[in-house]
Order: sequence, then C-alpha cells, then structure tokens
Amino acid sequence: MTQNAQGPGEDGSVRCLARFPGAPETFLEPSLQIRFGYNPRSVASAHPTQQIAKAPETPVQPRLWREWRFLLFLSLVLLPCLWQSRIQAGDLSSHLYNSWLALQIRSGAIHGVSIVPQWTNVAFDWLLTWLLASFGAALAQRIAISLAVLVFAGGAFVFIASASGRRPWFLTPCVAVLAYGFAFHIGFFNFYFSLGICLWFLAAFWNGGIWQRTAALLLLPPAWLAHPLPVVWGVGSVAYLILARRMAAKWRLLLLLIAIAALVVLHQLLSGRYHTVWSPMQVFGVTGADQVFVYGRKYGIVLVGLLLLWLVWLRRLLKSSGRDLILQIPAQLFVLTAAGVVLIPSRIDFPRYGHALVYVADRMSLVAGVLLCVVLAKLRVRRAELVALAAVSLTFFGFLYADSAWANRREDEIEALVKHDIQPGARVVFYAPDRNMRLDPLAHVVDRACLGYCFSYADYEPSTRQFRIRADENNGIVVTSYNDVYQIATGNYVVRTQDIPLFQVEKCSPGAQQYCVRELRAGQVNGQHTN
Repeated sequence: MTQNAQGPGEDGSVRCLARFPGAPETFLEPSLQIRFGYNPRSVASAHPTQQIAKAPETPVQPRLWREWRFLLFLSLVLLPCLWQSRIQAGDLSSHLYNSWLALQIRSGAIHGVSIVPQWTNVAFDWLLTWLLASFGAALAQRIAISLAVLVFAGGAFVFIASASGRRPWFLTPCVAVLAYGFAFHIGFFNFYFSLGICLWFLAAFWNGGIWQRTAALLLLPPAWLAHPLPVVWGVGSVAYLILARRMAAKWRLLLLLIAIAALVVLHQLLSGRYHTVWSPMQVFGVTGADQVFVYGRKYGIVLVGLLLLWLVWLRRLLKSSGRDLILQIPAQLFVLTAAGVVLIPSRIDFPRYGHALVYVADRMSLVAGVLLCVVLAKLRVRRAELVALAAVSLTFFGFLYADSAWANRREDEIEALVKHDIQPGARVVFYAPDRNMRLDPLAHVVDRACLGYCFSYADYEPSTRQFRIRADENNGIVVTSYNDVYQIATGNYVVRTQDIPLFQVEKCSPGAQQYCVRELRAGQVNGQHTN
C-alpha cells in the first residue's frame, strides 16, 4: 500500500482512499469523470471492493421524469386510487362534503355557514371544490387524490435521488408504502400535498444552481397554502444544508447537537406557552415505519418486516461507513427529524382555533421515513432482500385492498340506508363504538353519504376554525363546538331541542353488523339505546 489520495465522498466531501498498486485505471466514462470531478488516480487508489461501495452512481439527470422507469413507477403507484369503487381515506369524505358545502354557500342555497379568507390549510380544498364543480363527486376525488399521490411519491423519489446521488429504484416499494401509509389513510391531504411540494423544493435546492434554487422558492407559497408544517421543516432543512456545507465534516456533529438542543428548547417553549400533549410513545415514529400500521393489528406483520429490513441495511451501512455516516448531511437531517418526532408535542392547543393541532408526531414520521430512504439509497442490496421487500409491500397493499373493500361495502349499505329512510335536507349523525383499530375508516362515512342530499350535523371542520368554512350558532346545519362533535362520536351527546329533527345511523344492536336509522329525541343521550 502506498500513500493516500484524496477523492470525493458520497455527500460531496473529501475523503481519504488507501492506494493499492495495480488497481484499474478507471471504471467511469469520461463524461461521468467530468460530472463528478473525478481523478482516475484517485479511483485507482481504492481497493476494488471499496470502488463498488464508495464510487458515485450514475448522476441524477435533470430530466429524470422523462425516464420510462420513473413514469412506470408513477403509473403503478396510482393503482390504489383506482382499484375500488371509492377511495377510503378518512378525512377525504369530510374534505369532499365541505367542498360541496362551499358550493352551496356560494350559490346562496344555504345560510348560517360562511367561507372566510384563509391562507393556509386550504390548497387541497380549493382544488377539490373546483374539481367537484367541474366533474362531479366521483371523478373529483379520484383526480385530486391521484394528483396528491403523484406530487408526494414523485417528490419523494426525486428528493431521494438528489440527496443521495443515486436513482433509488430498489426503494420504490418503500416510497409506495409510505405514500399510502397512516398520513394518507387518516386523510391529512393538505399536509400530504404540502409535504410533496416541499420534497420537490428540496430536490431542486439540493444540487441546483442559483437560478434553480430561486425558481424552487416559488414552490413555497403553494405549499404554505396547503399546510405550514412541511414548509417549516423544508426551510429549516435548507438552512441546515447551507450551514453544514460551509463547515468541515468534523464540525457537522457539533451543528447537529446544537440543532437537537434547539428542539429541546422548542419543546419547553411550546409546553410553557400552550397546552400540549407529549408522549414517550412518539419514539415509535422515529424511522417512519409506523406509517404502515394503518388499521388493525395485522399491519404489525408489515411493520415488523419493514423495520427488520431497514435495520439490517442500517447496520450494514454503519459497519461499512462507521463514524463517517453520521457526518453526512442526509443522515444528520434524518436524525434531526427523528429527534423532532420524539421531542415536539404531538398535540398543541393554539388559542385562536377551536381544536388543537394534533397528530404532529404521526405526520412528521412520514418525513422521517423519506429521509431514512435517502440514507439507505447509498446501499447495494442483495437479491434476497429485494424479494423480502417486495413481499412486505405486497402484503401491505393486500391488507389495504381487503380493508378498503370491507369499508366500501359498509358505506354502500349506509348510503342506501340514508337515501331510503331519511328525507332530503335532514340532519344526520353517525355513531359506532370504537373498534380496536388505529383509525376507523368509517369515522366520516356520513359526510360522503350526505353529499348533495342531507347535512352531516357532526361535520368537524367548521368547529375547529382551522378550515375556511365557519358556522354561526344555531345554524341548523352543523354543530359549532368541537366538544359537541367529540361527544356525538363517543355517544355522550345530549340532544338539544334546537337539534331536532336529528337522525342517527348506528348499529341495529350492540355487536350487530347491520346498520339502522334512529330518530333522536330532545334530552336523549345519542349513545344510549331506548326501547
């Protein structure tokens, strides 16, 4: 072995490579040598096994979206948006119903509810309202959700490629699983849409020149219109990227520790100023694997399988890279985001709203999952591991298909019941005791069943004051307190005189599979059955 030579590391930093006589002169084409500023002597200085592990991959071209494999991936990732009669995604039903309410308000058909100017948490609703007016409910929700999935999945792939220097084809199942994880199925589509836009922003900023970065800034306003949380994360990540690149690699660890300390201070400030809820259980979201735990316990199989694969790959990376891994910017952004998942309270009660900002950790675990994919993208995986990843992802989508089919059958039944047993324009609520699931796919089922026919009296959006539609007291269309929404959902709401006539869709009897309609009376508790 002779003297060491300098060569670029995986994140663009300079690293030492031990020189071995007799190593091949180069394994990169001249155009790629120019692209990476590679010196053939530096390449020859590495052991052959190090060349495979440390050499940069095919550079990510700016026209990645024109490559057939990328287009094929985007086509395949849309399949869950098309394979059922409806898309089952929690709050999607509420978004659709409130888009219909917005059209009714604009036409003057209803009174007591209004649309207020708002500059965040509205972009997806604006899109859905326009599509609803143009194409009708069935097509509007498919187009809107498909566009959101394309923005997120495409942005995640391009960001992973830009930040890692590799086109992460082997990670496409992971991107697809994350795209249809908990954040998607609970229906946080303003957040989801904003995060997708911010991933495109970061992808353009990561390796772009001054003009690309300036153009990328134009993505931030629409992202903010969708949801502020991903924008705060995206801008913070860019600030960290700029600072870290100006530092020697050995000082980046200090920068990471300072950033984590800032998160600790933020936790204390939020907890001291607002009512917050924090739980040590938030630690289970640090890898993003918790996104696959959508409905029932069976998703634990997918969670364990995905987590095991990721841990095996992380162990291999740590073994090959050692301390250098934590000095790389993508790994530090992952650690910092994971720390945020653990430290930032998952519920924050801002006084200007009628309901808290909730599921903060569950939302940001999706970001952590994408960043972990950036870290793992540098790895060369084995064929058996690819087979295992394919099996895990197919199992996940198989579970989703079965659960979506079940929910659609129940929704067919409930919609038919509403149209048959309840007169048009009536006030309707839904009550079903919680099932043993992380989220209930039927929680907002009456919202979509009432679309264009009746009023979902427990519609939660107006009472939160986080959305554009607001309600006056005793408006006859929707309750105005989120506490009332919660009491109706849990079966503890005492019906008031001004609520009637009020109809409730519920199980015909405790433990029954069929649903019935019951007209509630003043003074009655909605969760108590009477003969």
